[in-house]
Amino acid sequence: MKKRREQKIENRLRQISKGGSVKIFSGDLDPSRPYVTLLVGAEDRAYKIIRDTLIKLGGEFDKALPDDFCLIEITLPKSTNVSRSFTDLRQLDEDTTERFLHDDETPFFEFDVDR
Repeated sequence: MKKRREQKIENRLRQISKGGSVKIFSGDLDPSRPYVTLLVGAEDRAYKIIRDTLIKLGGEFDKALPDDFCLIEITLPKSTNVSRSFTDLRQLDEDTTERFLHDDETPFFEFDVDR
């Protein structure tokens, strides 16, 4: 099982030329699973990230419509010493910014330093 998972990750990394892993915090959707980790490509759109998150959460979310959910980008100040745990995200300070991402936005693309 572990080998199969590693192969799946390697294949996904080959498919996404640039990008990386990202933690998607699901808030109160599934308290037993506060976040999921996804491999996200630089050109993956917010809609796909939402869909993949719902699939990974599984259960009742497997068949949920991504249109019923939104992706919010939280930007923490560079100098913060926050460990970025789920608890930390519930207690954000005034230097933190949040914004809703539109379905067609590519959140990782703006961090592509090789462009």
